[in-house]
Amino acid sequence: MLERDENGEPPVLGCDDREPAFSRCTMAFVWTPGIAADLRFRVMHARDWPEIYQEVGRVLQLLKKA
Repeated sequence: MLERDENGEPPVLGCDDREPAFSRCTMAFVWTPGIAADLRFRVMHARDWPEIYQEVGRVLQLLKKA
């Protein structure tokens, strides 16, 4: 899985839990040049972040050029 992007930046997850009904975590990163990933999920799943990130990487590896 992506450890750091082409600029040396690691993936970052940001969560906002100020509004319980709408609390979300978001993250985005460039997977490969021209392909970016953007995720949003409920903050209650934030503790599963490592597994979520691994699964996103697994799914992205299934992408094929059109």
